[in-house]
Amino acid sequence: MIYEKNQYTQISSLSYPLLPIPYSLLTQLDSGIKPYSYMNINFKPGDNNDVETLLVLIQEFYQLDGYLSFNAVVVRHALMQLLNEKSIGQVWLIQDQSQAIGYVILSFGYSLEYGGRDAFIDEIYINSAYQGQGIGKQAIKFLEEVCISLNIQALHLEVERENISAQNFYHRVGFKDSDRYLMTKKLN
Repeated sequence: MIYEKNQYTQISSLSYPLLPIPYSLLTQLDSGIKPYSYMNINFKPGDNNDVETLLVLIQEFYQLDGYLSFNAVVVRHALMQLLNEKSIGQVWLIQDQSQAIGYVILSFGYSLEYGGRDAFIDEIYINSAYQGQGIGKQAIKFLEEVCISLNIQALHLEVERENISAQNFYHRVGFKDSDRYLMTKKLN
């Protein structure tokens, strides 16, 4: 079956307007297979060969976020440093099989308050076509396991005050509001 932009498709006894859904998913829906059962999510450690792919994903995230301005030179330099100095953090591509659909960056720190090493989810991005499918939960669980294996005592993140949806998601996966403000002073 060929799917056109304004076409409606029949699934079971209901008609749904056709949305931009991957063809492989539509084929599975037509055959009665559960949506998203085709996904094989993995977390590939980033390396220097992934820089261009990561830059595209980072630019997508920054444009979507609207808060961050993308400067390719600055981002490339910081990304290269992060990829080459594992003591400051790690980068993973989020992949559906071998296709990059997002990324996550974990930065390392140390805190007396938390009793030792801590980590900060510096950035997490999943392409909008793949959101709402449990990939974010998988990414958080993956990061928790990484942190436990590295003897990290606390995992932090920041979320926009206006982004209630993201706040609700992070609460559901166990993050708590610390009743503090994250304050920043840029030095350069």
